[in-house]
Amino acid sequence: MPQTLAYLWAAPTSLLRVLLAGAATLTGGRAHLHSGVLEVSGGVVAWLLRHVVPLAGGAAALTLGHVVLGRSSCPRT
Repeated sequence: MPQTLAYLWAAPTSLLRVLLAGAATLTGGRAHLHSGVLEVSGGVVAWLLRHVVPLAGGAAALTLGHVVLGRSSCPRT
C-alpha cells in the first residue's frame, strides 16, 4: 500500500514526463522501466536538457516524480 500511495502522490508530476517519453522514442530516444522508475534518454529529451534547462550548459539528467530524463542512457563516472 505505501508504494501505491507514493505513485499516486507523484502522478501529476510524472504524467508530463511520461508524455515526454513518448516524444523521445519518436525522435530516436529510449524509454524503459527500471525498479518502478521510468528512465527516458536521448531524442528530444537530450535536446531539451541541453538547451532549455536554465543551468550553465544545461543538465545531464533531471528527475521528477518517478521519471528520470537523461541526455543519454550511459552513466558518467
